[in-house]
Amino acid sequence: MTIHNLGFNPKQLRKGAIMGTIAHAIWVADDPLVAALQAWDGPHYLLNDVSGTIATITFGESGVIGVFFDAKSARNPIASSGPYSTDRYLEGMPDDLMLLAKKHTLQFMLQEYQGKEVPVVTAALWSKEGELVAVEPWEDVLENGGHIIRLQLKDDETALGEWQDNYALSGEQVGLLRSLFQRKLDSGDARLRLADAEKRLLAGAGAEQSKDIFASIGIDV
Repeated sequence: MTIHNLGFNPKQLRKGAIMGTIAHAIWVADDPLVAALQAWDGPHYLLNDVSGTIATITFGESGVIGVFFDAKSARNPIASSGPYSTDRYLEGMPDDLMLLAKKHTLQFMLQEYQGKEVPVVTAALWSKEGELVAVEPWEDVLENGGHIIRLQLKDDETALGEWQDNYALSGEQVGLLRSLFQRKLDSGDARLRLADAEKRLLAGAGAEQSKDIFASIGIDV
């Protein structure tokens, strides 16, 4: 069995998740209806593109696990009647990560399949020796759900520009995104608190939802 190096590393993904969450929280302050597109539950980063793709990325002490479901994927077992198991996507995963995946990560991917609630995924990745790996090349992961973390794996400046375009962020909002992202990276696990002038940029209809999203990554509004 071949384990494929995907060309990315866990730190890169973690940084991208932080930037994405901050960008999302800023956007949600103006539009609370989109709050569920990105969320955190402890160390689990949850994504939903409302077009049929969802993902859970777990940043655990023993490593990173990412699992994806794309309803449009040819691998979607719900659209077929063939046998299904998550094992094909997790083969070769170290035992400690496999335990974490089955106990926690996969529990966010439950769907009804053949009359039972089971984890359903169409691709997966995990960390190994400082790299992200999978049972298949990145192109296949990307095609079958991995595209939902495309921006989280880009370099900082490219990602920032795309978040700005995707969320139609103003110049002031981009400045806030850039500042909070850098301060969060510098502070590590320490909590940050926004200044009053920064809070005023988040005073829209979704202020409370935005506050909750920020709090989930250690930023107090």
